[in-house]
Amino acid sequence: MKKSSLLAVLAAIFILSDVTLRFVWFSDPVVLQSPVWDETADLMAPRQYARLKANAEYDPPAGTGVFTFHVKTNGFGMRNGPVSLNKAEGVTRIAVMGGSAAFGWGVPAEQAFPSQLQTLLGVLSEKYEVLNFGAPMFSSHQGLTQYSQLVHNFNPDILILTYGLYDSFDARLSDAEWHDLNQRTGAYDDLGGVWGVLDRYSAAGRFWLERSRVKARDVLLNELKHRAEANEWKPRVSPAELKENLKLIIDHQTGRGGKTILAHLNLLNRRSLAPLKELAAAEKVPLVDLRDLFDNLGGRDEREKAIRMGLKPALVERIVNGTRSKLTFRLYANEHDAAGGFSIVGDAPELGDGVPNKVRMYDDGSHGDERSRDQVWTYTIESRFDRPLDYAFTPNAAEGQWAADESGFLNTARNQAFFYRAEPAAWAPAVEWRSLLHIYGERPFEELLIPGPDALPNAKGHAAIAQRLADVILHPNAARIAMPHAAEAEHG
Repeated sequence: MKKSSLLAVLAAIFILSDVTLRFVWFSDPVVLQSPVWDETADLMAPRQYARLKANAEYDPPAGTGVFTFHVKTNGFGMRNGPVSLNKAEGVTRIAVMGGSAAFGWGVPAEQAFPSQLQTLLGVLSEKYEVLNFGAPMFSSHQGLTQYSQLVHNFNPDILILTYGLYDSFDARLSDAEWHDLNQRTGAYDDLGGVWGVLDRYSAAGRFWLERSRVKARDVLLNELKHRAEANEWKPRVSPAELKENLKLIIDHQTGRGGKTILAHLNLLNRRSLAPLKELAAAEKVPLVDLRDLFDNLGGRDEREKAIRMGLKPALVERIVNGTRSKLTFRLYANEHDAAGGFSIVGDAPELGDGVPNKVRMYDDGSHGDERSRDQVWTYTIESRFDRPLDYAFTPNAAEGQWAADESGFLNTARNQAFFYRAEPAAWAPAVEWRSLLHIYGERPFEELLIPGPDALPNAKGHAAIAQRLADVILHPNAARIAMPHAAEAEHG
């Protein structure tokens, strides 16, 4: 046999063996998708970015307490019944996008607000169709990809965007950094060119690429370790990126003749509200502040507690200086919870500028405290207030450190939960305003939330959201009320 023929035969044998081995080797590649998926990781489509598994059934892991619900996705990976890409004639198609709240994490599918919105609109007309594209823990970074790859194909007449919660999380690595690492290592199915062919069909190619992925994973883990040691955090998605991601979606939706509604559904803080207001004003789309809706519906327990304890009500005691106001923050806690004392943290210099455990509270009759050792921890500030204050309470710890139970996800991501807000309308000139009494361990609108630390709506909360959105959809004037003025957007 000629040498060239022998080489050809050997090459053919090698290629056949290599391809055969590749299809026998069923192992999945190393995937560096963000660990913030946490208990929802099993719902994510393997080797896909920003997509849930199709036709999946899932029960949350044992030990998650209140999470006893069941999840089922359709052929498009949506928590929705069967749907068609083609819309029936005369139907107004509404697509809801967002994170865990839109998905309905923690409640049965029929209680999630997209389903309840469908029910509300269906009572009036069969010409409405509501599609739920919500996905657990998605930020606008995943949402943009999801829109470009999936949602726009359904040609929604109305698009409801509810991002902001997970964008506002702090993380060791931003969403863009995680995504870039996955792309550079070829962890997704869309790896193109020669490397994509080798990854799919060659055992040797897969082996070589896996070495690269393992190295990239090691680099990632080392970087995470370095940032943890240095206590470095950055937003999962910055306010500027949030606006840009949603602007791209809105512009495409508008370009094809569709309408958009922005909804502020960040129930843990208001860090995403200002960029959403700016975007709504610039794009001339309605913005519905659902956090305000929850604030207005909740808080009854706090008001009753203040009355029962005989503490001073709001808006009392005029002061001489008409350019500054006094504001007293009060927190009730039992002796066990209050053993180490409390601090207050907020988005103002007087409240530590967001640095936890910098401003201590008192239960000794000083700093505005009315009665010593009555389990009401107090702190009073005096300043000229020209904007709302967002704030939270933390058990005393080292300055700059959030308590351990406030930094979840294996110390790779955290949320600064500023549950409380003081509005400047309450600080009329020359008036000392004493805040409502807050109760440690209870949230301002807890009756609208499922139990747990995540601040996700329960069935009642979802019903309130659905009703508010239905009002905006059915009554154009409601959308006008929800539209922010340019001046409001500028000042956040």
